[in-house]
Amino acid sequence: MEIPVFTIDAFTNVQFEGNPAAVCLLQQELRDELYQKIAAEMNLSETTFISVLDPSDNFTTGSRFHLRWFTPTTEVSLCGHATLASAAVLFQHMKNVNHTLVFETRSGDLAVSMQEAAYLMDFPLNTPVQQRNETSGRVKGLIITLKGSPDSKPGYDFYSRYFAPWYGIPEDPVTGNH
Repeated sequence: MEIPVFTIDAFTNVQFEGNPAAVCLLQQELRDELYQKIAAEMNLSETTFISVLDPSDNFTTGSRFHLRWFTPTTEVSLCGHATLASAAVLFQHMKNVNHTLVFETRSGDLAVSMQEAAYLMDFPLNTPVQQRNETSGRVKGLIITLKGSPDSKPGYDFYSRYFAPWYGIPEDPVTGNH
């Protein structure tokens, strides 16, 4: 079985910058353990797997796809930069003819449309849930956000770093800044 794999840098148009994601185009679904092995081999914060929903479609003509995301150690429910990377592969490399692509995911449908030289994604609307420490369980990730200082780097409103070693991601690039 041969699986086309693309490495796409999200949030940039400069090679080796931004937030990388591996994008795998599947002709058929795989066994769960194979998704995980491929993601571990890619060793990026996320690897995404795209498959066509309608057997009469392909990656050029289809407008609806099934999408799954994996870190090197586990499947995750949502990943924005890997979804944008998936749309970039379909629009740029597979020459998809549709203006908007819909990805069916564990988090619901995500629509990505092409807007001139950029992509616009609609995230699902999730109602915030108040969690209590005694019922939250183990920490899965840690996000640290600080207000930006105009003295150090003008133009930055805030700095954000995300650590998730429990998901096999020592530090996620978040927005592609380094």
